[in-house]
Amino acid sequence: MFNILHDSIFYPKGLLRQVKKSGWFTSFYILVLSIFMSLGMYNLYLSYDNPTFNESTTGCDIVNYKFVCDGDNYNVNTMYDIYGVQIFFLNENMTVNDISSIGDSSIILQGSDINLYRGKNLIVSQEILSSRYGDFNTISDVTDFITHLLFISGIISNTLMNFMLILTIILISTIMFYRFRYSISYKKRFKLVTFAITPIALLITFYNLLNFDSIIFFVIAFFAYRPLFALTRELNLQLAMKEMEKANEEVEENKEEDEDE
Repeated sequence: MFNILHDSIFYPKGLLRQVKKSGWFTSFYILVLSIFMSLGMYNLYLSYDNPTFNESTTGCDIVNYKFVCDGDNYNVNTMYDIYGVQIFFLNENMTVNDISSIGDSSIILQGSDINLYRGKNLIVSQEILSSRYGDFNTISDVTDFITHLLFISGIISNTLMNFMLILTIILISTIMFYRFRYSISYKKRFKLVTFAITPIALLITFYNLLNFDSIIFFVIAFFAYRPLFALTRELNLQLAMKEMEKANEEVEENKEEDEDE
């Protein structure tokens, strides 16, 4: 991988040696690039300051496998958040219409269930206070479970999104090599573009980590595409040389045939 990284930045035509890599290696390489591109989100999740949930801060408790919110400090409109996702506690005799500050998407804990809402429309509901998911004895136990669930799902979903993003960039960039369709198989063209797109993936990585100006991003992106332009130039040169060699061989064969006659 170090050789690919080095060649993609400093010696693009050296990537021509990498076309013998297997398809599995290429897929793994795309996954590695998507992981690097997700480092900004990983850092955000790891540094996110989630609030403390317990009976005294929420005014809720767990009684007979149900959320009971009858504490003196309970307020139905009190919104908590875990990694930016709104969390509300509802007593069993309440409805989502009692929440005046609900956002576009939120998680509502009510009864024995965890409910996902889009606005005030229920998307999915799942029982959480049962022996099926382990014994949750306190509010902290439940919110710790939700925290871990959102952390893992957020990391996976962001990595998959970046995987699809870099794959889309690769597929679009292969159009630059369409002219070589009769001399180079699509599989080899795909590998070349995958390895050559490394500077773009690194640029997106630093952009997500540092969040610098988007104008600077597009300026640097122009230079990050240099390996692709260098590869097309090198392939044009090599194909032209092969055509010349082929033409010379045909001339030599014709001369030999004429001499034999």
